[in-house]
Amino acid sequence: MPTARLLARRALNVVPDLPGYGKSENWTYTLRIPALANALPEILDELELEKVVLVGNSMGCPVILDVAHTAPDRVDRMVPISPAGRAQNQPLYRAAGQLAVDAVRENHGMARVAVPGYLRFGVVNAVTLFGEMTRRPDTTVALIEGAAHSVNFSHPGELAHVISSWLDGVDDDPDQPGLSRVLLVPRRS
Repeated sequence: MPTARLLARRALNVVPDLPGYGKSENWTYTLRIPALANALPEILDELELEKVVLVGNSMGCPVILDVAHTAPDRVDRMVPISPAGRAQNQPLYRAAGQLAVDAVRENHGMARVAVPGYLRFGVVNAVTLFGEMTRRPDTTVALIEGAAHSVNFSHPGELAHVISSWLDGVDDDPDQPGLSRVLLVPRRS
């Protein structure tokens, strides 16, 4: 929400709870990434939004990638932030270690949001979706140095600026914390 509030100055922002997450209805089984991606265009239909910029954080990255693949006419652009999973996060203990190291950089208020969500989500769901997230491709990225995995909480001003700049074709904002730079990460075969 901190980043969405800043981007609201630019355009309408919608921050949906996907099925089984946030305050949405619980499911008795794990919804895999394609099912979550199928839910997003339905939300857009309900809100009568035709073509949008999708911003996804962590597990939201493979979800928006799937939406772009299955419903490209609905996606103007997409912004994957702190993509979870991928090959460098395997095996699971390595990803858990990276998460533990990153936790010290997280905004302390994030724990009040994330911990109940992770507990509600459950270990089985996390392990199931982790396997799917590791099969997603790499791409060009903007790096916000010193930001946590939940960069939308730790550096919302710089993230909102990076997103707006990317949409407008502009560089770093010296008035926001963090230094962002664009890197080309080669796709692995």
